[in-house]
Amino acid sequence: MWLIEKGVEEAVQSIRKTYPEDTFYAFVLSTYGDRSSVSLHANSYENLERVYTASNIVTDPGKIEARFKELQNIFGDDKKKLAKMKRSKAQELAYYKWGWMEWLDYEFIAEQATLEETWQWLDDLRQAFSGGEDKFSEEYFDAVWEYVPLCMIEAMKNCEAKGVFGRGAERANLLLYTGEYDGGEDDDILTSAKQLNPPEVFAKYESEIRAMFE
Repeated sequence: MWLIEKGVEEAVQSIRKTYPEDTFYAFVLSTYGDRSSVSLHANSYENLERVYTASNIVTDPGKIEARFKELQNIFGDDKKKLAKMKRSKAQELAYYKWGWMEWLDYEFIAEQATLEETWQWLDDLRQAFSGGEDKFSEEYFDAVWEYVPLCMIEAMKNCEAKGVFGRGAERANLLLYTGEYDGGEDDDILTSAKQLNPPEVFAKYESEIRAMFE
């Protein structure tokens, strides 16, 4: 679906122009379980600090280590419980870093007029399959369930090939992936990230993405 590719390219250009001082580390293309829309999200390290602050997430390594020492005094030699607490903290940090739905106003950061045209196309398709009725038919889901995510992946790949997300050091510190708001499989994010990024970039962030789902 060429509209998705065009929409992503325009949105990224808009983001770069509007936030020239931000250091972006993630671009995400998402949809919903009913495949009713496609949207682009982006986050920067500058905004991530605001996200952590707004959610009262402790990120200072010294404070985190001090907290673990307190817990060690409480739990003693219960290594399993301490390990669980550490995994929980890693999960918390990863969720707010990579979960686009937590990125405050950066969740919908850019002008997405072209991507919004896909919403109308999908709605027209939904009504066509339901005989003009305002409902989701099995025929509609058969047509778009796998098609839309595949289009999203291809759009991101094509934009990558054109250098839309940057090159060199800028691209080496940026993760691309796709996801679904309401449901989907945890592996979908990992699978898309592996498909859309150079191996060394995926390897750099893989453990953090996996931590979200532990």
